[in-house]
Amino acid sequence: MEYVLHAHEALGKSHGEFLGKTLMAREWAEIVKDHWPNQMIKAVGVILAESHGRIGAYNDNLRDSVIVSRDCGGYQINIPARMIGSDYEKSLRTESLDPAVYMTVARNNVNAMYSLWATKGVFRNGKLDYRRWQPSVAYTSGWVPFPRLYAWHHDKEGNPVGPWVVSGRYLHNAIRGVANWHLVISKDQGMTSQEALAWTNLQAQHFGIADAECEWRYSDKKLIYYVPGPMPTKPPTEEENWGYPVHNDGR
Repeated sequence: MEYVLHAHEALGKSHGEFLGKTLMAREWAEIVKDHWPNQMIKAVGVILAESHGRIGAYNDNLRDSVIVSRDCGGYQINIPARMIGSDYEKSLRTESLDPAVYMTVARNNVNAMYSLWATKGVFRNGKLDYRRWQPSVAYTSGWVPFPRLYAWHHDKEGNPVGPWVVSGRYLHNAIRGVANWHLVISKDQGMTSQEALAWTNLQAQHFGIADAECEWRYSDKKLIYYVPGPMPTKPPTEEENWGYPVHNDGR
């Protein structure tokens, strides 16, 4: 089976629901770690943006009110309409609350995404490369790596009209999730909460999250979390891309 990621942007109309079990970001981190040991934050961020971490999420892509394909599960892997309800769809998304079922399906979905990610071809700059995150509209639109807690609203034509609204915060939640994976699941080398907090701040700096917008802390339960800074009071400038994500090539 040749995997594709969600197609609803190209088709224009879609309908879906966030169903099934929701895995925490740190649980998704445990599943993605073997495929993307050095890109766990991006890998988890894409799941959060695509499906909110819901294993049974789906999105039906429509053309002239007819379903032509469905996007399935954590990474929203695309299948043709003829396969809706098939065993193949059930291998990519499930609404079951049985851990033995939904964990297997979650891993299948991640494996499918990796097959896309690791596909070789000429995807950018005319050079042979892995496809990487290029199949994910959530990533290439700039929302997954968007480092701001708030975004300046743009209208349907793309005009920066305001006001400030809360962003998806996929990057922030992915960093938090991977930090807590280190603490409570991996427990690598006895990392302390203070060490995890230091790691978290380094990742935030790497991805361009400003200290003034987000303060990272650890709780009484020794888990990492963040405290959002205040919503901006001034409109963004053109140099700030009008407070909106920047498209990328999927790397």
